[in-house]
Amino acid sequence: MFNYMITSKETLHRGFVMAAILAASSSALAQTDPFLCHSGVCGGDMTFTVFDATPAGQVAITYGFQGGASGPVPGCAGLFVDIEQARLGALILADDTGVATLQTYVPPAACDRTLVQAVDLSACRTSNVILISDCPGCECAPPDVVFSQLNFVLDDVPVMNSDWGRVDFTFVGQAGIQYVNLAANGTWQLRNMPLLSVEGEGVEQTISYTFDLGNEPGEEVMEGFFDFVITDEPLDSMPDGGDLFIVWDQDVVYWRGAEEMAVPPLESAGPGDGGESSGPKHTNSDFPNQQCKPNQCTPTAVSNSLQFLNAKHNLGMDAADITIAKMLQATKWKVPPRRFGCYINDNSNGSAWWKDKNQYMLANGLPITTTSTTSFADVANALDNNCDIEIQGDWHTAAVVGLTPLADGKYSVDISHDTDQNDDTKGTTTETITWDPTTKKFSGSPGYFNGSVLKYFVIECPKK
Repeated sequence: MFNYMITSKETLHRGFVMAAILAASSSALAQTDPFLCHSGVCGGDMTFTVFDATPAGQVAITYGFQGGASGPVPGCAGLFVDIEQARLGALILADDTGVATLQTYVPPAACDRTLVQAVDLSACRTSNVILISDCPGCECAPPDVVFSQLNFVLDDVPVMNSDWGRVDFTFVGQAGIQYVNLAANGTWQLRNMPLLSVEGEGVEQTISYTFDLGNEPGEEVMEGFFDFVITDEPLDSMPDGGDLFIVWDQDVVYWRGAEEMAVPPLESAGPGDGGESSGPKHTNSDFPNQQCKPNQCTPTAVSNSLQFLNAKHNLGMDAADITIAKMLQATKWKVPPRRFGCYINDNSNGSAWWKDKNQYMLANGLPITTTSTTSFADVANALDNNCDIEIQGDWHTAAVVGLTPLADGKYSVDISHDTDQNDDTKGTTTETITWDPTTKKFSGSPGYFNGSVLKYFVIECPKK
């Protein structure tokens, strides 16, 4: 079935960088993409499994020699596979649960050189791309923990194969506060980071944390030795176990939302340092997280917040009045002389965006109060009362969906936003950042909040 090839992650992502710089995607929201994995002895019998395909649908297994694009796929107008000169390896059928399996002999010449991608022909969706390698003990299943190396485009500046890693953890929520610890290649990279179960007890949800992969910037990371541990109490020492995991690629694409400040150069990666909680958790569940266009983080965050308030409190606001498009108007996004987004602070040319937004609420009869604060206690109280909060950093705006006070005066903040403004099918995430009272800065969420100060929070509540 498979021939041999030579490729690299650098080749796979060169096209992404150029596309990110040239234009933002306008494609529609997609369904969950299929997930492809493999197991077995390379140079012998191997099993390729596709999850989340269309139940009883037809799946094509394609392979090739180099990252790129091939297509369009017959019957799927505009759909391309992510392999140059891709070949059809097999056609298989998914079962009634959407799982398709192929068992085949893989010759030794194909090992560590051949890319494989699945195509759900019924829904016209492509899976992730995998590199065939020897994996006799691998468990082929949709991952609960996914490790990635981050590639950035920040205000048109690309940073490939950074030293930043990210872990995306999918889990079923618990009632109390838990703690995340991660040992990465022998170093303690996530240290008692609070896990809040923002969406509630018994609900499946995903949270993301960033950390230092330990590589030199520019060096591609294909795999890593990680020990990811969840506990009910903080740990006093680094986890001492671990397993070898594949390290995938994750794209972070952002154009500044603040008029006053451009995105600064990417800082070197660092660990996530949490601590024992000193009080209860404060959360907002079922919070909208819409795709965000370039430079539009502020109006997108405000629209998400108003949609949350409208649903949570049955306010009866017309959905057409609280769209991102309307919040572009409300925040005076790119109204001259603004060129990049919104004003964070008052100045001689205009007001801070939240004041413009408040005037818009009043002028249009929308039953919302809008205030600003720098008090974390105010944020905790607002979350407990099902009000919404936007966090304003030096150059980015996001929604706050969780807050935990820590014993050393730090605060762990869960934010909801879109981390890929180049792709309308991915990037929306909830991730945890930490505010340090000594530095007065945040760590975590590189490109968005890492190294940023807190300008203020904006609290929106229903009018009483």
